[in-house]
Formats: sequence, structure tokens, C-alpha cells
Amino acid sequence: MKRIARSTLAAACAAAVVAVAAAGPAHAAASSSATFGNLTITLTDLDPNDGIAPSLIYQADAQPTIMGETRSFGDEFVQHTFNKVLVGQQGGLNGALNDELASSNASLTSAVTLAGFSSASASGKALSTVDGNGRYFAEATGQDPYMNSFTLSANTMMTITVNGSARAQTTIGYNLDAFQAEEANAHLFLDIEAYTDNGTYVGGYQETTLQALYEVKDDGSVVGQTQSWDGQMSASFSNKTGQSASGFFVADVDVSGLSSVAAVPEPETYAMLMAGLALVGWGAKRAKRRQA
Repeated sequence: MKRIARSTLAAACAAAVVAVAAAGPAHAAASSSATFGNLTITLTDLDPNDGIAPSLIYQADAQPTIMGETRSFGDEFVQHTFNKVLVGQQGGLNGALNDELASSNASLTSAVTLAGFSSASASGKALSTVDGNGRYFAEATGQDPYMNSFTLSANTMMTITVNGSARAQTTIGYNLDAFQAEEANAHLFLDIEAYTDNGTYVGGYQETTLQALYEVKDDGSVVGQTQSWDGQMSASFSNKTGQSASGFFVADVDVSGLSSVAAVPEPETYAMLMAGLALVGWGAKRAKRRQA
């Protein structure tokens, strides 16, 4: 009878262990995205009586470009990259990397304008398990490696407006015991740099930056963060002189992140493990009572 009880107990414990192993560790994850869309350029006549029609002449000194990188640190170190350049301002670009512990994506729709694109996006995701972790980077821009130059007519204001969206998220955030962390970043950037006829710098830029790290709750536990933003961004330059003015423009979206937090079992996995251990304890107590 004792042998049967012990066999049953051993089988139950083995089943619990197998169930835990089958459930496996949950992935910790960091991810982010950044998008520009519906970019427009507006010229405003600051002096309708000067007889000068608003005009913008630009030189495509740079090319629409997307780039991305993934790094996976596991049994082996794996790194992949892409860098795609569009010759001219016609067409679109798409790039994607999907590794076991990281992914990176970027896309761009070009436009024959000073900006070099009408829409651009970048996104990425990094995972971590007990065996490894990942990192990612992605960027999309209408001007690389230089900024596009322009000449703006006298008494004219140029305004560049674009709809933007950004997300950044971590799941675990920070492992206090192992000093390991997650991080997710999203960045949107517009910049106009211009110089008047007397060499005075006049320009403006706008950027949106999101960073998701971790939060410490009232009970001392640590959780990840979620950051998001949706809105409109704009950059402008007003040439208030009677002479044309020259300048440069750049816009890009980029993301980056890492997850190096050791993954933890799901709650249901813990439940199965605890059930198995409880059964072991109950069997041990029962055996002692019989011996007594």
C-alpha cells in the first residue's frame, strides 16, 4: 500500500514538474514605434504689397533613407542590419528584420518636396528570456547623410506641418535582484536652420521624445511603463527681409530599445508548481503519521 502511495505521489510531482517546464518562461518585452504622416509645406506672404510672390526652391542634397539593426544575445551573438537608400525622390522604401529576440522595421513614402517624404515610420521590439536578450534600432528620414537645402523668397514664412504618433512600452521594466532593465524609446524630429542675408541665424525645431522604463508601485513591486503620444508637429521660418534667405531642413523618426530582464514564469505556472509542492508536503506528513 505504501509503495502505491509513493508511486502515485512521485507521478503527481513529475506531472507538476513537466507542466511547469512545458509552460516555459514568459517573454519580457520592450517595444516602440514612431510615425510621421500627411506632411505639408505652407508658404505665407508676409508683405502682399512688395510685389514678390512667395516661392521655395530646394535642392535634394540628400536621399530618403531607412535603416535598422537587431542584436540578439543568446547561446550565440547574432546581429543583423539594413540600410536602404532611394535614389531620387520617387517611390518608397521598406525594411524589416525579425530575429529570435529582436525585430526592426522601417518604411518611407517619398515625395518630391523639401522634406523628401510624405510619410515615414519606424518600429522595433526586443525580448528577453532566462537564456538571452535582444536590442533594436530603426530610423526613417527623407534626408541622409545631409540636410536638404532651400532658398526662401523675401518676406515669406515657411511652415512645415506633420501628423505624428509615438509609442513606447516595457513589460517588466527592471529586475531589482539582478540589476537588469528594459528600455524603449521613440523620437520624432523636425528642424529648420536658416540664415538671413546678413548672416543672422534664424530657425526653429520641434521634437517629441518618449522613453518607457519602469515604475515602482506602493507595495515595492516593479512594473513596466507605457508611454504614448499623438498630435501635430510643426517647424517654421520667417524671412522678414527684402532678400531671399537660404537654409536647411531635416526630419526623421527613430526608435530604439532593449530588454535584458530575466523572464519570469506566468502566474498559472507558479500555481502548478505550488500544487505539486503542496502534494509532496501532504504525502510526507501522511507518511509520518502512519509511522507514528
